[in-house]
Amino acid sequence: MSTKENKKTVEEGKNVRNKKEGKSKPVSAPSKKEKTVNKPKINTDVDQE
Repeated sequence: MSTKENKKTVEEGKNVRNKKEGKSKPVSAPSKKEKTVNKPKINTDVDQE
């Protein structure tokens, strides 16, 4: 529970920081990067299997 609460607080803090910095520009960058990183990871998993 503690870990979950901590994660929520960190996410909220990130959201507030992004809003203060200027719209969701910083959020879009990591989001896109995560998707790109996730895709090859799944591909590698399927390839290995």
